[in-house]
Amino acid sequence: MVEEICSTEKDEDQELVRRFKEGDREAFPLLLDRYQRSVFGMLRNMAPWGKETAEDLCQETFMRVFRGLPAFQGGSKFKTWLFRIATHVGITEIRKRSALKRSGRTWSIHGDEERGIPSRDPIAPTGDPSEELSHAEELERLRLAIDSIPALWRTVLVLRDQEGRSYEEISEILGVPVGTVRSRLHRARSRVREALEQWKGGKA
Repeated sequence: MVEEICSTEKDEDQELVRRFKEGDREAFPLLLDRYQRSVFGMLRNMAPWGKETAEDLCQETFMRVFRGLPAFQGGSKFKTWLFRIATHVGITEIRKRSALKRSGRTWSIHGDEERGIPSRDPIAPTGDPSEELSHAEELERLRLAIDSIPALWRTVLVLRDQEGRSYEEISEILGVPVGTVRSRLHRARSRVREALEQWKGGKA
C-alpha cells in the first residue's frame, strides 16, 4: 500500500513537472500546494528562528525550484530534489548566522520571536507557574543544545527525529551514504544529550 501511494505521488509530480516544462504555468502552484507545508515545517524545525524567517526561507526555496525546474532532468524524484534545495537554503542561513555570531554582530529580522519559545511546541497550561517555568526552561535548553551542533548534524536530526524521514530518503536528500547519515545522527543525538545532562547537572 505504501509503495502504491509513493508511486502515485511520483507519477503526479512527474506529470506536473512535464506540464510546467511545456509551458503550463498553472502546474507550478499545484506543486507548491503539494509541498509548501512540509517544506515550511522542515525549515521551521532546522533552527530557533521565527515563523516569519521560516516563511522567507520557504519562499526562497520555491523561487529556486521555479528557476531550476526547466533544467530538472528527473535523475531523482522531484520531492527529493525539492528537499535537497530546501536543506541547502536552511544550512546556508544557519551558517550565515553562525558567522555573524562569531564576528560579534547580531541580527533581528522579526523581533523577539526569533529567540522565543517555538509556537509549534506550546506550553500546556498546568495551573502551576513553577511547572510552566520549568517546562519553558527545558524547551529553551533543548533548542540551545540543538542550535549548538554543526549544521549538517542538525539537519539530519531534524529530518530523522522531527520529520520522520527514512535513512534512505535522508541519504538521497543530502547526497551522502546511509552510513554517513547514521553517523551524523548518532553524533547529533549524543551532543544534544550531553548538553542537556550538563545543564541538568548544573541545576542540581
